[in-house]
Amino acid sequence: MIDRVRIAQIGCGYWGSNLIHNVAADPESELATICDSDPVVLQRVAGKCSAVAQFGSLDEVLAQVSMDAVVIAASPDGASYCCNLCSRTYNFIMAY
Repeated sequence: MIDRVRIAQIGCGYWGSNLIHNVAADPESELATICDSDPVVLQRVAGKCSAVAQFGSLDEVLAQVSMDAVVIAASPDGASYCCNLCSRTYNFIMAY
């Protein structure tokens, strides 16, 4: 049996919501964490993702969660910042 890839979704707005749907549909992936700095967006998405850890900051995710991969859906400046931080911890990062 193959272990599922544990994924953290950073950014849960329009693109992030689409990416969450894609991860959830992949039987080899596990959406384990979602993160968004906007509490309203985070709560809206969290309502559709049961049993998924929720964080309001990337620093919290990096300090508390062990993931295999990070998917980032953010503005260019935000994505650059997130990629820089995540590259210190994760080997696999996808930014949109």
